[in-house]
Amino acid sequence: MRVESGQQFVVADRLASMPEVDEVHLTTSAYELIVHASSVSDSDALEFYVRHIEQGAGIQESLSTHVVETITHGAATLQDHFEQFDEQASKAKGLSGLLDLACDVATASLGSDRVHLATGEVWPDDPVPSPRPSMMRWRGLSSRYVEEISAKGQVEGVVLPNIVKHNQHVFVADAQTDPLFRSVTDLVVSEGFHGWMGMPVRAGDTRCGTLCLYWDTVITYREDRVRQVQQLADILGKHLSLYSSGSPNASAALA
Repeated sequence: MRVESGQQFVVADRLASMPEVDEVHLTTSAYELIVHASSVSDSDALEFYVRHIEQGAGIQESLSTHVVETITHGAATLQDHFEQFDEQASKAKGLSGLLDLACDVATASLGSDRVHLATGEVWPDDPVPSPRPSMMRWRGLSSRYVEEISAKGQVEGVVLPNIVKHNQHVFVADAQTDPLFRSVTDLVVSEGFHGWMGMPVRAGDTRCGTLCLYWDTVITYREDRVRQVQQLADILGKHLSLYSSGSPNASAALA
């Protein structure tokens, strides 16, 4: 898009703050800005373009194109990372080592700024008791946050019960404004993150834990991102199946 003289940074900052926008690039070409945005439907994309680009303050002219597929070296590298995790997980020294590996992959390969993993009885009112031992690991989160979100969640029923009840992922674009996090907004703000995704970790049809990813920015819902997180959760679930309660692996992990 071409923008009015001296308005590049103003327009760029405004667009970058919108939940639909993934990236804003300032260029040296005849068009000063390039914006990459994601929408769940063509109608949503059209509404965004008309309201915020064609009618956007400071924007003089724009061209739009629909991205039908993205092929990058990073996609192949991500698959390589998952394959490496699968191989390393089979050699992990105990449950804690397995969860540490998963945390490392989640932050290094999935673009999340923070991660939290829990196995076993992740919720007191879990309708289906888990055969896995209970353990937690996290990256980028404070111990205070982990303790308080667990305590508040058990009392007020926030966030994790949705994953437990429905056995499917939960996505929150901005936890600082989403009603799902209303009772812990102050805690979220003090921790400084925005985007959040919770994913059940399953061994076959049995849910054996949860994988939660955190982003420091507002993010958009993308099916490819969900598939990637689900792939990591599925690999982890396969290896967690070796750690059922009472098994030698579980005993060693908890020793």
